[in-house]
Amino acid sequence: ETFRRPDASRLQDIEASDIQIRYSFVFMAKRSVSEALISTSAMWGIKNSQDIQLQFYCEDESARDALNSFDQGVLANYFRVSWVNILDSWPDFGDDNADHQSIIDHFTSTLATVPKKFLTHSHDGFGRGTLVGKSFTFESLYSECIRSRVRRPDVESIAVDGEDVFLSKRDREALGI
Repeated sequence: ETFRRPDASRLQDIEASDIQIRYSFVFMAKRSVSEALISTSAMWGIKNSQDIQLQFYCEDESARDALNSFDQGVLANYFRVSWVNILDSWPDFGDDNADHQSIIDHFTSTLATVPKKFLTHSHDGFGRGTLVGKSFTFESLYSECIRSRVRRPDVESIAVDGEDVFLSKRDREALGI
Protein backbone atom coordinates (compact mmCIF):
# COMPACT_ATOMS: atom_id res chain seq x y z
CA GLU A 1 0.00 0.00 0.00
CA THR A 2 2.80 2.46 0.85
CA PHE A 3 4.45 2.06 -2.54
CA ARG A 4 1.28 2.21 -4.56
CA ARG A 5 1.45 4.65 -7.47
CA PRO A 6 -0.61 7.81 -6.67
CA ASP A 7 -3.66 8.41 -8.79
CA ALA A 8 -4.41 11.71 -10.56
CA SER A 9 -6.39 13.05 -7.59
CA ARG A 10 -3.54 12.35 -5.15
CA LEU A 11 -0.97 13.93 -7.50
CA GLN A 12 -3.12 17.06 -7.67
CA ASP A 13 -3.25 17.18 -3.84
CA ILE A 14 0.53 16.88 -3.68
CA GLU A 15 1.12 19.61 -6.26
CA ALA A 16 -1.21 21.98 -4.41
CA SER A 17 0.24 21.28 -0.96
CA ASP A 18 1.92 23.99 1.08
CA ILE A 19 5.17 22.07 1.35
CA GLN A 20 5.35 21.53 -2.42
CA ILE A 21 4.86 25.26 -3.02
CA ARG A 22 7.45 26.24 -0.39
CA TYR A 23 10.06 23.89 -1.83
CA SER A 24 9.36 25.05 -5.37
CA PHE A 25 10.41 28.56 -4.30
CA VAL A 26 13.61 27.16 -2.78
CA PHE A 27 14.45 25.33 -6.00
CA MET A 28 13.68 28.40 -8.13
CA ALA A 29 15.79 30.61 -5.87
CA LYS A 30 18.68 28.15 -5.90
CA ARG A 31 18.54 27.92 -9.67
CA SER A 32 18.44 31.72 -9.90
CA VAL A 33 21.60 32.30 -7.88
CA SER A 34 23.56 29.14 -8.72
CA GLU A 35 25.17 30.63 -11.82
CA ALA A 36 26.38 33.64 -9.82
CA LEU A 37 27.72 31.34 -7.09
CA ILE A 38 29.59 29.20 -9.61
CA SER A 39 31.19 32.19 -11.33
CA THR A 40 32.03 33.74 -7.94
CA SER A 41 33.72 30.55 -6.81
CA ALA A 42 35.74 30.32 -10.02
CA MET A 43 36.70 34.01 -10.00
CA TRP A 44 37.99 33.93 -6.41
CA GLY A 45 39.37 30.39 -6.46
CA ILE A 46 36.93 29.22 -3.80
CA LYS A 47 36.88 25.45 -3.63
CA ASN A 48 34.54 25.11 -0.65
CA SER A 49 31.11 26.72 -1.05
CA GLN A 50 30.97 26.99 2.76
CA ASP A 51 33.30 29.97 2.34
CA ILE A 52 30.43 31.98 0.82
CA GLN A 53 27.60 33.86 2.54
CA LEU A 54 24.61 34.91 0.47
CA GLN A 55 22.43 37.98 0.87
CA PHE A 56 19.31 37.32 -1.19
CA TYR A 57 16.34 39.45 -2.13
CA CYS A 58 13.44 38.47 -4.36
CA GLU A 59 10.78 40.90 -5.46
CA ASP A 60 7.86 38.50 -5.07
CA GLU A 61 6.55 38.77 -1.50
CA SER A 62 5.05 35.28 -1.53
CA ALA A 63 8.45 33.90 -2.59
CA ARG A 64 10.15 35.79 0.27
CA ASP A 65 7.54 34.48 2.73
CA ALA A 66 8.03 30.92 1.48
CA LEU A 67 11.82 31.20 1.79
CA ASN A 68 11.55 32.80 5.23
CA SER A 69 9.39 29.88 6.39
CA PHE A 70 12.56 27.75 6.36
CA ASP A 71 15.20 27.84 9.07
CA GLN A 72 18.25 29.81 7.86
CA GLY A 73 20.53 26.85 8.54
CA VAL A 74 18.31 24.62 6.43
CA LEU A 75 18.35 27.18 3.60
CA ALA A 76 22.14 27.36 3.84
CA ASN A 77 22.23 23.57 3.40
CA TYR A 78 19.93 23.74 0.37
CA PHE A 79 21.99 26.52 -1.22
CA ARG A 80 25.22 24.77 -0.16
CA VAL A 81 26.70 27.94 1.29
CA SER A 82 27.76 29.08 4.75
CA TRP A 83 24.68 31.17 5.45
CA VAL A 84 21.70 32.70 3.66
CA ASN A 85 20.00 35.94 4.63
CA ILE A 86 16.68 36.63 2.95
CA LEU A 87 16.34 40.41 2.75
CA ASP A 88 12.95 42.11 3.08
CA SER A 89 14.07 44.78 0.64
CA TRP A 90 17.04 45.55 -1.52
CA PRO A 91 18.84 48.60 -0.16
CA ASP A 92 18.25 51.85 -2.01
CA PHE A 93 21.61 52.99 -3.30
CA GLY A 94 20.24 56.16 -4.84
CA ASP A 95 20.16 54.95 -8.42
CA ASP A 96 20.13 51.77 -10.44
CA ASN A 97 23.79 52.18 -11.35
CA ALA A 98 25.23 52.06 -7.84
CA ASP A 99 28.83 50.97 -7.95
CA HIS A 100 30.19 47.88 -6.28
CA GLN A 101 31.80 49.95 -3.49
CA SER A 102 28.43 51.51 -2.48
CA ILE A 103 26.97 48.06 -2.09
CA ILE A 104 30.01 46.89 -0.11
CA ASP A 105 29.76 49.94 2.17
CA HIS A 106 26.08 49.26 2.84
CA PHE A 107 26.55 45.60 3.74
CA THR A 108 29.61 46.27 5.91
CA SER A 109 27.61 48.80 7.91
CA THR A 110 25.13 46.03 8.80
CA LEU A 111 27.73 43.46 9.88
CA ALA A 112 29.42 43.13 13.25
CA THR A 113 32.62 41.85 11.61
CA VAL A 114 33.77 43.08 8.24
CA PRO A 115 34.57 40.27 5.79
CA LYS A 116 38.01 40.17 4.20
CA LYS A 117 36.59 39.70 0.72
CA PHE A 118 33.45 40.80 -1.01
CA LEU A 119 32.90 38.45 -3.81
CA THR A 120 30.17 39.52 -6.18
CA HIS A 121 26.73 40.95 -6.51
CA SER A 122 24.01 40.82 -9.10
CA HIS A 123 22.76 44.34 -8.55
CA ASP A 124 21.14 44.28 -11.97
CA GLY A 125 19.04 41.36 -10.83
CA PHE A 126 18.51 37.82 -12.01
CA GLY A 127 15.82 35.31 -12.48
CA ARG A 128 13.04 34.39 -14.81
CA GLY A 129 9.31 34.27 -14.38
CA THR A 130 8.00 34.99 -10.92
CA LEU A 131 11.29 34.74 -9.04
CA VAL A 132 13.25 37.86 -9.83
CA GLY A 133 15.72 39.22 -7.36
CA LYS A 134 19.18 40.33 -6.45
CA SER A 135 21.99 38.77 -4.48
CA PHE A 136 25.24 39.69 -2.86
CA THR A 137 27.88 37.21 -1.76
CA PHE A 138 30.84 37.65 0.52
CA GLU A 139 33.41 35.59 2.34
CA SER A 140 31.89 33.77 5.28
CA LEU A 141 32.43 35.36 8.67
CA TYR A 142 31.90 32.15 10.58
CA SER A 143 34.41 29.60 11.85
CA GLU A 144 34.53 26.19 10.23
CA CYS A 145 33.28 23.16 12.16
CA ILE A 146 36.06 20.59 12.26
CA ARG A 147 33.60 17.67 12.10
CA SER A 148 31.04 18.66 9.44
CA ARG A 149 33.04 21.45 7.73
CA VAL A 150 30.06 23.83 7.79
CA ARG A 151 30.46 27.51 8.62
CA ARG A 152 27.56 28.67 10.77
CA PRO A 153 26.89 31.28 13.47
CA ASP A 154 26.56 28.47 16.04
CA VAL A 155 30.11 27.12 15.49
CA GLU A 156 31.98 27.58 18.76
CA SER A 157 35.39 26.73 20.11
CA ILE A 158 35.05 23.86 22.59
CA ALA A 159 37.77 22.22 24.67
CA VAL A 160 37.91 18.48 23.92
CA ASP A 161 40.62 16.43 25.64
CA GLY A 162 42.57 19.61 26.35
CA GLU A 163 42.44 20.79 22.74
CA ASP A 164 40.28 23.62 21.36
CA VAL A 165 38.15 22.52 18.41
CA PHE A 166 35.39 24.30 16.53
CA LEU A 167 32.05 22.45 16.52
CA SER A 168 28.57 23.45 15.36
CA LYS A 169 25.62 23.11 17.71
CA ARG A 170 24.39 20.09 15.74
CA ASP A 171 27.80 18.42 15.98
CA ARG A 172 28.11 19.17 19.70
CA GLU A 173 24.70 17.53 20.23
CA ALA A 174 25.65 14.53 18.07
CA LEU A 175 28.83 14.05 20.10
CA GLY A 176 27.07 14.66 23.41
CA ILE A 177 29.25 17.65 24.27
